[in-house]
Amino acid sequence: MNSRERFLSALAGEAVQPPPVICPGGMMTLATTSAMARTGCGWPRAHSEAAAMADLILATREESGFECLAAPFCMTVEAEALGCRVELGTPEVLPCVLAESVAGAADIEGLPQFNPEKMPRVRTVLEALRRLKAAPGSNPVIGALVGPVTLAATIMEAGIFFRLARREPQTVDRLLARTEEFVLQFALAQRAAGADAVMVAEPSATGEILGAAHFARFAAPALTRLLRSLREGGAPHILHICGDVRPVLEPLRQLNDGLGGGLALSVDAMVSGRMLREELPGVVRIGNVDAILLQRGPVSAIQRSARRAAREFQIVSPACGLVPSTPPEHLRAMTQAVRGEDEPIQE
Repeated sequence: MNSRERFLSALAGEAVQPPPVICPGGMMTLATTSAMARTGCGWPRAHSEAAAMADLILATREESGFECLAAPFCMTVEAEALGCRVELGTPEVLPCVLAESVAGAADIEGLPQFNPEKMPRVRTVLEALRRLKAAPGSNPVIGALVGPVTLAATIMEAGIFFRLARREPQTVDRLLARTEEFVLQFALAQRAAGADAVMVAEPSATGEILGAAHFARFAAPALTRLLRSLREGGAPHILHICGDVRPVLEPLRQLNDGLGGGLALSVDAMVSGRMLREELPGVVRIGNVDAILLQRGPVSAIQRSARRAAREFQIVSPACGLVPSTPPEHLRAMTQAVRGEDEPIQE
């Protein structure tokens, strides 16, 4: 099988050895400062120019050995499209939201509908995906998205959002209905632009931040509807949940059941693959080499972590973000260790 076939087979729950090793974009940004220097396609320009975005992704894949091409690099594309003021950052710092677009319930109805022609960076991402799909080779193309809860807690100040979840759940339901629909339309547009799969990242929908009860009340229903719609639309997908998933195991079981099984779940470095296999049978496990370890090394520890991930997970990936300054030799150490191509290093 080629890289695309290996990835899609593993994503469907089939046994693939060695497991594919990917970096699925968004919060796991597929870009390094070394690739920026080598190509001249650096941040922040590559956040808003499709050719620079695609060239940087291709260069990072080449120097890292990852088995995918993934866009975009950050988690602010949707927020900017929904009216937030965004700072595009620097070659070392990701974009961030400077001003939210939703102050309260009265602003929800005024949120724009999904329209790439009026949303420049949405259009950039879709064009970059088309370029990546047309690139030589068989690497799968992955589109990255912000999940409906995290997007809601981005376009509305997070503290206000979490207070409303306790005090005015009906307002949160209204806001999530809008973000859920936006994410769905963006995901389907990414699929149409050439993405072989999409990853939905929910760093705010965790047991630690949202809480188990609110995850079950708000996140699980929205994600079930969203992922079911993606499945019905023929879009393979990954759900990423940050932090310790043990407090939300039961709603994740229900989410998996609501999809009819086969949820592909990407997790943080702290989450045991063995625990996932025991507690969430039938879920496709994706993870979970620590991003700080990847940046700092040593190489021998990266190799050990990668080999452990290859035993415990069906698809191997950095966990919860790739630091742009990560040396390419560290990334290559991970990808080669998963494939059994490395030589153990004593340090």
